[in-house]
Amino acid sequence: MSLRNTCRDHHAVLRVLTGYFGGATAFPIHVLRDTYAKRKRNARPAHILVISDDGVSTMFDRDERGHSGWDIAAMALAKAAGGGTLVLNLPPNWLVSLGPYAEIRRARDEQGWQVYRVSSLEELVEFARRFSQMRYGNAQQPRKKLESAPA
Repeated sequence: MSLRNTCRDHHAVLRVLTGYFGGATAFPIHVLRDTYAKRKRNARPAHILVISDDGVSTMFDRDERGHSGWDIAAMALAKAAGGGTLVLNLPPNWLVSLGPYAEIRRARDEQGWQVYRVSSLEELVEFARRFSQMRYGNAQQPRKKLESAPA
């Protein structure tokens, strides 16, 4: 579902803002692909925000068509033109641990995904508060990069 210009259907807005893929064992790469593949160059910038855990690393696997998730994520970021943030429930040592954490660090380093670590609902709410203030709080000031919580 996309929202064009102005939408008066608040239920449609909430469905987009609160899309939930609970119970899945892999990131829905096809949704990322399909949402941004045909996005017009003159569309307003959009920020991609993913709230997940270390399972987000499956975002970089191959999709059902055999395409690289890395390529799809890069395409989505480029076409969104507003950056991307991964808000992830990660352990404090994710910066030095192996496994899916290496993929998350690679996404940060190679593609520019901002990674914000949370480990509780309270930290997630605090992230949301800071994120909305930084991105939308004062339209007169330039947007700042949201710094990740200490690891």
